[in-house]
Order: sequence, then structure tokens, then C-alpha cells
Amino acid sequence: MKTNSTSIALFFCVCCLIGCNKNMPLSGKVTFADDNTPVPCGMIYFDNGQQVGRGNIQPDGNYTIGFEKTANGIPAGEYKVYFSNVVEAVENKAANNITKISSFGDGASIRPLIDKKYDQAETTDIHFKFDGSTNKFDIKLARIKN
Repeated sequence: MKTNSTSIALFFCVCCLIGCNKNMPLSGKVTFADDNTPVPCGMIYFDNGQQVGRGNIQPDGNYTIGFEKTANGIPAGEYKVYFSNVVEAVENKAANNITKISSFGDGASIRPLIDKKYDQAETTDIHFKFDGSTNKFDIKLARIKN
């Protein structure tokens, strides 16, 4: 009997360990802190130091995270959250104080909507501990004033 109870306990420990590495769904909404309007574009990244989960920010500010493909989730862990391509197109004629990143052929430029500290895992101050107890993480970002 002692052998059976030890085997059962070992089996459950192994199952728990395997389950801990399972990807779990994560989604949320990214909005501007000043007026709660959605951040309309860009990519969001969740970096745990070994892997980077990513997702597209939709025009309504919603996102879903995945590793190999969008929406397949991420494992439990601690993450640094950062962004790319959170920009808007502006016409050069009306853009006196714009930080140019690049130009389009139609005479428009793009400008960042959020501070560049959110461009990299090393500089972001957004951290998220994901344990699977909730699968939603909403984020408010300060808008760059132009």
C-alpha cells in the first residue's frame, strides 16, 4: 500500500509540473490614460527573459497574446511589457513639431503616440505577474503631447 500511495503522489506531482508549463490565454485592452480612448495600433510584447509573447493591438485597443502564433497564450511567469509601432500618420504640412521616424511616398510622416521608454524590455516600467488566475490585463499608457 505504501508503494501505491507514493506512486500516486509522484504521478500528481508530475502532472502539476507539466501543467505549469502550459500556455494560458491572455488578452486585454490598451488605452490612453488621459481620456480612456483605445490605443489604435501597434504590437504588444510580453518578455519573461527567455521567450517573448506578442500580439497585435486592434483599432479598438484590444489584444491577444501568443508565442508561436497569436492567441495561443503564454506560460505563467513574470513579464516585462513593451510596445512597437504605436504611431500615427500626419501630413508634413501640418507637422511643425513632429519627431519624424520615417516618411511615406505621399508626403506623410509618422509620429510616436507613446514615450520611447515603452519600446524595449530594458526601459519599460510595465511589469505583469501572470499566474493564470486571470486572463485579462488592461493597460493605460500616457499619450505623448504634441
